[in-house]
Amino acid sequence: MSRRVEHGLFWLAVVALLVAHMFGVSQGERPLLCGWVPLDLAYRIGWITAAAALVFWMTGRLWPDNE
Repeated sequence: MSRRVEHGLFWLAVVALLVAHMFGVSQGERPLLCGWVPLDLAYRIGWITAAAALVFWMTGRLWPDNE
């Protein structure tokens, strides 16, 4: 994959995370996941995991080698 394409995918993922952060989910009357995990908590854990993966991708693959 070329560096330009990878940078474009990175910024697309950043925008997707920002949108997902702005328009989160609320529990409301929904049942619990697996019988004990509130939907809002599962959403936040998933969002944090995706954000951490994005940071690792950025520092491992996209960070300039000369710094």
